Amino acid sequence: MSYPPQPQQPGMAMPKTRPGTVLVASVIQILTGVLLIINQLIAQMFSQDAVAALHSELERQLGSNYTQANRDEINQSFDMGATDLIVPLILAAGLIVLGLLNLRGARPARIVSWVIQPLVMICGALLLVATLAMETVMETMVEGTGVDGGAILNAYTDAMPGIYLPLNYIALTLASLGSLLVIILLALPASNQFFRKEPPQQNIPGAPQQF
Repeated sequence: MSYPPQPQQPGMAMPKTRPGTVLVASVIQILTGVLLIINQLIAQMFSQDAVAALHSELERQLGSNYTQANRDEINQSFDMGATDLIVPLILAAGLIVLGLLNLRGARPARIVSWVIQPLVMICGALLLVATLAMETVMETMVEGTGVDGGAILNAYTDAMPGIYLPLNYIALTLASLGSLLVIILLALPASNQFFRKEPPQQNIPGAPQQF
């Protein structure tokens, strides 16, 4: 047996429907945070193996000319301390929290997103360009020394899991171009309607009416 739809009682607000603009923006934020966390953990776990491979390649190329001073310099350059892990993890966790709050229509989360995402976009773009140009930079650094910069870079990256570089490129692309998309999506009219503060309820069902 079917029942006729009940009329909406005065003063009761209809539940808001989450628009696709907010859904896509929130998914980008959450996915970016998750990928950044995964990549940071991988880098932390395999950094010692990668540095060891770097030493082996330099020793192969330079032989006895590869001194302890060179080794110490490499260790210092590629050292990943606790701070190098904590700061990116805090940022990544913040993006995930913002994404979840934006899904719920929290107005402060959208405002904070507009503040944070431009910073994430700039950092992500710089890191993406630096990563893409890494081989060229390495070749320039060792030019004239007789060292094969490409082989050194390959030795380091080959010591990392095969998924590391693809995930790194995806995470940095989301951090840069994805952040720009998040800023735009959260500013569209559909998003404005979703985040708009509802007027206070005037008539409470069951309460005595005032005349």
